[in-house]
Amino acid sequence: MPIHNRAVVINPPTSMPPCHPDTKAPLHPVVYSYTERTPLWEYPHNNDASNKRNKKLRGPKIAVEAVAVGPPEFISRTFPDLAKAGSVEVFQTEIMGVIVRFLWQRVRQYYVRQFRQYCLLLFTFVFGIFCDLWVHEQKDYLKLYGKELMFADALMQDHSQSPFPLLIIVSRMSLFISNILAVLFLSREVRQMKVHGLQDYFDSGWNRLELSGYFFVTLTNFWYLFLLPWKNVVISISIMVLICTTMAHLRGFAKYSPIITTFLQIVNDMGAFLRIVFLLWCGT
Repeated sequence: MPIHNRAVVINPPTSMPPCHPDTKAPLHPVVYSYTERTPLWEYPHNNDASNKRNKKLRGPKIAVEAVAVGPPEFISRTFPDLAKAGSVEVFQTEIMGVIVRFLWQRVRQYYVRQFRQYCLLLFTFVFGIFCDLWVHEQKDYLKLYGKELMFADALMQDHSQSPFPLLIIVSRMSLFISNILAVLFLSREVRQMKVHGLQDYFDSGWNRLELSGYFFVTLTNFWYLFLLPWKNVVISISIMVLICTTMAHLRGFAKYSPIITTFLQIVNDMGAFLRIVFLLWCGT
């Protein structure tokens, strides 16, 4: 047991407990917890005679210790500034490791759920586009119907004649689901803008990448809805940006974070290298 918990205070203090001269930690009494659902302050102390006569206080006794890390509101106010600074030396300390593990345990379930929603968004978007492109690659499609079928036209067609109308329906429904998920993610990004402000939000390249990916999903659905020209160009850009957005969701996992960080550093170094090569080429 730590040195600042060796002193057992029998009666609960009416004021703030004294602090240890070396660790500056408060000298709280040892608290014993039991299996019954009763508040700890209603239990008698360990050396109280009534403890032996009370039959309800049965079960193992466990000495627990509460440790306060950092000053008040350290996690809510100071920690975000330290995280933005990105100093490796600070995060290599033991106290920062404790804080990171504590925060990850609180947000891990939400983060994994959000990642699964993004995987569903990516799958429905790519699958819907794949079905539509496969239909348009078939030579019998335009010969049979004479025009490009919209969703309402596909519903009115005879599905036993060819599989093209059914694939068009599946494609549009899949794209519609992806659009709903994209709007959900966009609403979260807008909420972050309100919390952090526009300048801080757009200073992060990850935020710009996520915002672009979700925006292009809704833009592609708008293109399909009105059958606008240059559809293949919009589709290509949308898929490219959305797949790159996957890195923003994978960087929270320990297996992928070092790889993504290394890849981005290589791309950053290559950008400087290409600029030097361009200057040399202009000089020659």
